[in-house]
Amino acid sequence: MRNLNLQPEIYDGKKQAFNPDYKPAFESKIRPIFRAAILQRWTANLPELALKAHEAVNAITDESKPDQTIMAGLNFIRNPNVENETNVGVPLMPLSLGDAGTAFLTVSKTQYFFLEQWSRNKFTTGDGSPLGPGEELDYAALSNCLGGRYVPGIELSYPVRQPDIYITDWRKSGSGPFRIKLQKLDYKKASKQAPFLTGGWIPLHNKKDGLQPGDLSKFMAVPWQTDYNSCSIHQTSINTAGANTSTGNPTMLYWSWPSQRPDAVYIAEEVINNVLPPQQWSIRGPGTYAEDPKTASTFQQPLQALTQWNRIGIVLQGTAITGDKYDPEYYLETASQLNVPGIPINPVLQWPFNADPPPGKKL
Repeated sequence: MRNLNLQPEIYDGKKQAFNPDYKPAFESKIRPIFRAAILQRWTANLPELALKAHEAVNAITDESKPDQTIMAGLNFIRNPNVENETNVGVPLMPLSLGDAGTAFLTVSKTQYFFLEQWSRNKFTTGDGSPLGPGEELDYAALSNCLGGRYVPGIELSYPVRQPDIYITDWRKSGSGPFRIKLQKLDYKKASKQAPFLTGGWIPLHNKKDGLQPGDLSKFMAVPWQTDYNSCSIHQTSINTAGANTSTGNPTMLYWSWPSQRPDAVYIAEEVINNVLPPQQWSIRGPGTYAEDPKTASTFQQPLQALTQWNRIGIVLQGTAITGDKYDPEYYLETASQLNVPGIPINPVLQWPFNADPPPGKKL
């Protein structure tokens, strides 16, 4: 939006400013942000106060008067344009870890602009301009992707934010926006005696000839299971060279990727008559008991992440789970092979919870 001049009616690249007269459509531009808040409950253990607040956020419609809602003045949304706010935790949302160097995640600057316009009563009702069939397919796939925190990320890493990896003359070429600029490879020059690919594209090196196979994923963890196992619950200092720069208790624990890498879940098989059971850790059972809360919901021996990754369950909307009729508003874990009958070996802690201080040190 801000670097590729995709929609100048929203953001003027020459002026480097958002259009103050632009009115975002509530259902397509505002509602998804509000909806994301209430969905957090299905993959992280949130306190009752947060759940009730998220329900109030989710109840906002295009008929609500912004200044009469819980989101009046955007008092609970972390402002990505204010540098110091990336280090402010409660009560600002979201309480997920941010990118490298920042304590907490924020909505994007474009999303925040949409929210600002809504709070000023500058928005339209409904969905706005309809998407084409291809755009609908892209939206359906991308809406389930990470979006942040890219440290290193899940589907892709931080290079996805670099403007120079994309075809910029997409209007003339007809390729469409966000198409990757590929390097043309002459396979006739391939030889068994030498590697065919070079070091490829590297961020900020201003390489003009496009990306080679593997360039988008080469900054990811290898193998991916080790990073999935490690990145669940952390102190904010993990992003800031080991120093606590956030407000609040320095031992407080937050989530890395709760939507993509669930921490605490509701097990579908334990839901009776749509009554939710206590949450359990997504990774649980033998070999997962943690004395330190930082390593809860992980295999304590990293090798287990490689040998048992396929035993971890997945979270689905209630209507997509076969068997009982689950509430369509429920997102439940199913197909886990880590279940242990009876009392959980490692019961889920009630958030907020803290890391154990280092031996002999009081924090």
